[in-house]
Amino acid sequence: MINRNPTSLCRRAGFTLVEMIGVLAILTILAGIITPNVLHTIERAAVRAEADNLRTLGGQIGLYLRDNTVMPTAAVPPALPNWTSQLATYSSLSSADILTNKRQMIRLYVPDPVAANQRAMLLSSMRTGVALPTAANVSANFQTIWSTADGSVPVAAGWGAWNANNVEYLVIERVNLSSIYRTDLLSLTITLNNKTPVAAVPPAPAVPATNASYRITLANGTVQAVQPVNSTVTVTLNAMRPRDRIDLYRAAGVLDSSYVLSTNSKTFDFNGTNWIPQ
Repeated sequence: MINRNPTSLCRRAGFTLVEMIGVLAILTILAGIITPNVLHTIERAAVRAEADNLRTLGGQIGLYLRDNTVMPTAAVPPALPNWTSQLATYSSLSSADILTNKRQMIRLYVPDPVAANQRAMLLSSMRTGVALPTAANVSANFQTIWSTADGSVPVAAGWGAWNANNVEYLVIERVNLSSIYRTDLLSLTITLNNKTPVAAVPPAPAVPATNASYRITLANGTVQAVQPVNSTVTVTLNAMRPRDRIDLYRAAGVLDSSYVLSTNSKTFDFNGTNWIPQ
């Protein structure tokens, strides 16, 4: 005969107190093993994300240098202008978001104090409560910090708060700008020779004709005013940069040609009718 007593079935389906204690003990052990690993993984992901952010900001320093021919200003808000507001024009981040990271720790931007080295560093602490040294300290120890291997604490004064236990939270982006100086900030020269003879207006003295002109558009988009080039006059334009553009006009302000500078200086002669590159 089949036993259909529901009370008996419920007793068989339940857990004893000992079994429940055993399960809880296992879960506690697993949590103790897994939780630290999960938290460490989250922390490492945050550090990697910050490294990506600094790499992006480093690229924006290069863009600013190309467009303005100078490095961003090494000043901390509220001093104006400052590097955060300057880079914000190239970024989707606001000036405030550039100044501080996700842990609300202040980032540092420090150009190499030896300008000829054409370098800069961005530094960030992802360890809440463990601040970076001052910008002045980083500047004074620039080469030492630049040469410090990732995962190591710089051997310099002011880094006592950093040690082997928290150095993984130190993010340094080293920005080498020498290629920009070498290819984008060359100092080029444009020479414009107007070889049209001076117009004779007897019996009055001869008058130089203003029958040619030019206009410069800088690489950053700034458009300068049109300037005349009189007959027999030579105009020399120094400190021109790659990606600057010169528009050359013949009589009556008619555009004759445009030339975008690359890596070489250039000479143009005006023969009274057209500008001819030499």
